[in-house]
Amino acid sequence: MVKKGYRGNEKIQVITTIGDFVLLNALVYLCLWVFPDYTPGFFMKHNKVVVLAANFAMVVAKYFFPTIIHNRKVDFRKVFVRVFKLVVTQTALMFFLLRMISEGGGFFRFMLIFFALFLVVMIMVRFLERGIISYIRISGRNSQSILFFFQPLKLPSTKTLTGFLILYLSGEKTKTTVSPPFIN
Repeated sequence: MVKKGYRGNEKIQVITTIGDFVLLNALVYLCLWVFPDYTPGFFMKHNKVVVLAANFAMVVAKYFFPTIIHNRKVDFRKVFVRVFKLVVTQTALMFFLLRMISEGGGFFRFMLIFFALFLVVMIMVRFLERGIISYIRISGRNSQSILFFFQPLKLPSTKTLTGFLILYLSGEKTKTTVSPPFIN
């Protein structure tokens, strides 16, 4: 029997994924509207096809590079690498799909602008999401419990304990609860 490991909070993962698709669609329409000089004519005439191709490309990219922001012990460098791979895969696949559908030109300039904007916006959103998740975990919601049968002499810093509720069993068989915001 294989025991399935903890994969983070699935609710946070679903909310993040839905937010990514909303952000993608808003950014595609924003790029079509703000950069009309760099937008190919096919994109302007068939913007629903462009959005459909972008969403399909995002589904495939999310399959290969799912979000890891919900994991408790992930640093921002890993998040950046994952977002970079996600955006590269999504943009390349979107370019390939739209290139197969249309015979027009000017796709590369538009996709380069879209790639740069999408990467910057996704990094900023991930940074914001990480801050919100850390705040929620520090405030005591979405936390996991750790049980010690003795009280350790030195506790790790509050930053490493974000999202964990520490329980001690002392010698008198009493349970003491200490949450990370109150550790000195």
